[in-house]
Amino acid sequence: MTCQHCNKELPPAAPTGRPRLYCDVTCRHAAYATDSVRVLVKRANAQPPTFRLAAYEALVMADLASRGHTVYMALIRPAGVGLVLDDGGWLRRLEVTTRPPASDVEHVVAVVAAEGRIDYFGFDVLKD
Repeated sequence: MTCQHCNKELPPAAPTGRPRLYCDVTCRHAAYATDSVRVLVKRANAQPPTFRLAAYEALVMADLASRGHTVYMALIRPAGVGLVLDDGGWLRRLEVTTRPPASDVEHVVAVVAAEGRIDYFGFDVLKD
């Protein structure tokens, strides 16, 4: 059997108890977080567009915080960009959208997919 999160081979099972689903606590927590994001995105998709964008921005902020990045909300929203990413030396515009950028971008773009996956464009540190 393999881990339901990382697909690695599971260690041998104990002779009693429930079958193991995850290889360790880290994978179990990551799977729970992924499922939670999917539920939140599903709820956000049912909201009017204005609330949907705010929900997506909150999801991106939480995801980046879990990766150790600092994100601020912009007081002025130039061209719809409401978040600013502090990458440890520079402040970068962070755009949240549901469509991938058409070409290379000078700022960071977070694309929230319908199933809850978040892809980042324009900043190599955010790549997994």
